[in-house]
Amino acid sequence: MKNKFLKFIFRLDDIHPRMNHNNFDRMINLLSKYSIKGILGVIPDNKDQKLMIQNEDLNFWNQIMNLEAMGYWIAQHGYQHVYDSSDGGILNLNNKSEFSGHSYALQEEKMRIGKQILESNGLKPKLFMAPSHSYDLTTIKVVKQVGYAITDGFGLFPKRRDGVLFIPQLFASPKSIGFGLYTICLHTDQMKE
Repeated sequence: MKNKFLKFIFRLDDIHPRMNHNNFDRMINLLSKYSIKGILGVIPDNKDQKLMIQNEDLNFWNQIMNLEAMGYWIAQHGYQHVYDSSDGGILNLNNKSEFSGHSYALQEEKMRIGKQILESNGLKPKLFMAPSHSYDLTTIKVVKQVGYAITDGFGLFPKRRDGVLFIPQLFASPKSIGFGLYTICLHTDQMKE
């Protein structure tokens, strides 16, 4: 019988100081119980009112820095998570975006400022994840210039496109076709028991 390559990555989206800390902490505890590390999609300067769930956690940046030191990868999850474009981008999964449809200059500014915020809080982001999976060819150029990989897109294995590494993200719950690399996108704010 042939060996089949099958791996899962857990990606936690919408991580910021005013998220649902109870759910986030429970998820981190569960992953830690099984020695699993994942990707944390940190919003550098969240302004999305729908994501303002709890009071600001004054220890947030230290907690995320400690998780990164334990092996979690940090992804820059947009800049402010504010949808100011109706361009669905390459994946065209919806009609809202913070990046897709904007000029190179504006996308570069958002990416650069977001990265500066993460780094000023002691983090070393390696990946980019666009809010609502909305990015375009311009976003890919900016990501390449910044030196990130992208955690998004369709496929069973990581691939390079236009000089950028893409780590596919297919599902919101664990499932597979028996081989490949599957990134499972979880939103801890909305999780139920």
